[in-house]
Formats: sequence, structure tokens, C-alpha cells
Amino acid sequence: MKVVIIGGGPAGIISAISAKKANKENDVVILEKMKTLGRKLLITGKGRCNITSSLNMSDFIENIPGNGKFLYSAFKNFTNTDIINLLKR
Repeated sequence: MKVVIIGGGPAGIISAISAKKANKENDVVILEKMKTLGRKLLITGKGRCNITSSLNMSDFIENIPGNGKFLYSAFKNFTNTDIINLLKR
């Protein structure tokens, strides 16, 4: 199957990886208008790609600027540990 992903940001990259893992026969292509994929991801954390923390969920949300409590429902389904494990794979 031919799979076209529009946008080479973090979501596009993960989508492409998922499509290929779902079926090794998939022909996966990412269309990105910038010269490189994941450009914004590379600049997170002052170039160290800090996108999450290893703190427990309550401490993690307390350290989000502003009112991070609205994130509880999202993080209940996909935690910071899930993000770390996904990136390790």
C-alpha cells in the first residue's frame, strides 16, 4: 500500500514509523515543505530535544507553566513514560 504523510513534524514522523511497522510492505513517503524533517523537534530543550520529563505525573503537571491541570485527561491516556518508551523504540 502507498502511504503519504503530509508534514514532517513529530506527528508525521511517528505516523510514518507506525505505518511502516503496521505493514513492512507499505511504501511510506513523508511530504515536508522544509529542507529537513523534525526541525522544530530538534530545537526543543535548547537543542537537546527535551520533550518530556521523567517526573511522576503530578510533579510533571505542577511544573508546566500556567494551569497544567487541563492536561490530566490527555496524560491519563498517554503519559510522559509512554512518550519516553515510544522514542526509545
